Amino acid sequence: MPNRPPLARTVPTRSRVGFGPWLSSSRSRASGISARLYGEWLRRARRRTDARTQLAEAAETFRRLNAAPLLARTRAEQELTGQQPRHDSAPARDTTTILTPQELRVARLAAEGLTNREIGAQLLISPRTAGHHLANVFPKLGILSRADLARVDFEDGLRLMG
Repeated sequence: MPNRPPLARTVPTRSRVGFGPWLSSSRSRASGISARLYGEWLRRARRRTDARTQLAEAAETFRRLNAAPLLARTRAEQELTGQQPRHDSAPARDTTTILTPQELRVARLAAEGLTNREIGAQLLISPRTAGHHLANVFPKLGILSRADLARVDFEDGLRLMG
């Protein structure tokens, strides 16, 4: 018998072959995560064009692996770069032309009653930036206050309810 470690001699060769696909998908997942993290860093460093390339690569990897949570996070990051990510079956909505993706996130959180500080902590932006986004949202939606924002239906075309 060739000079192999003791464990390798006891495990038949056929059972070791089955690890190939698992290792391959694990490497792909790690590659996708690395690309997403680097894309996030590039976006925060205001290198949006470079970030889009990395995020598109990560999104494709996660789509192939059916990694829905990672794909969703990558698509959200792509929207923040200004890129419209490819959605497999999502219909186009008019709300994307009214509010930017970040304004929409801030508006939804403010409608839930969060303060600018809480919104900033959740979205990793400053409270002042959260306030700036809200100041842009109000005239776009034709409202004057956070109380009015609580009456906006975000799911059905950003219309005021009741």
